[in-house]
Amino acid sequence: MSAATDSATTHYSAAMQAIDSMRPLLRQYRDPHLLALLASVQDHLESGFWLAHLQVLSNIREIPATPYCRRIPLTPTQAYHLDLLRIGMLEAQNSLAPDNQAAPWNALFNARLRFPAGKKRACFEAGFLIRFFQLLQEARHGVPQWSLGKQGITPGVRHYRYPK
Repeated sequence: MSAATDSATTHYSAAMQAIDSMRPLLRQYRDPHLLALLASVQDHLESGFWLAHLQVLSNIREIPATPYCRRIPLTPTQAYHLDLLRIGMLEAQNSLAPDNQAAPWNALFNARLRFPAGKKRACFEAGFLIRFFQLLQEARHGVPQWSLGKQGITPGVRHYRYPK
């Protein structure tokens, strides 16, 4: 990653830690409006960060590697419809937001209908799946940056079905 990306991620992590630190303090006031306001601030911060971050991480030939996911090369069609790919990536990110009531697969099925069948829809779907894959890789490694509802998606002890 570039120095700008590392710096942005550092600021994002610090902001999220500050918000998490403020939550117990605001609970002392027993004012649900303050907690709702803090949740709104957190949502806007996350959305803004990911909008900017996805713009940085995408170029014409590939989606660069993240700390827990390899680089993902793009096809010429995906590179041509890069904006639709980015919209799909953002949709995947938003589908896992804590306040989202829809399951991620329902978000994909509903959002894909906004695009005509063919290459444009395929690029949107590819973007969704690319970002979803990146988030799964982060969850697999215990990155606590995202959650689904009140249940955090962080892996526990891995149980394998077959012995190694």
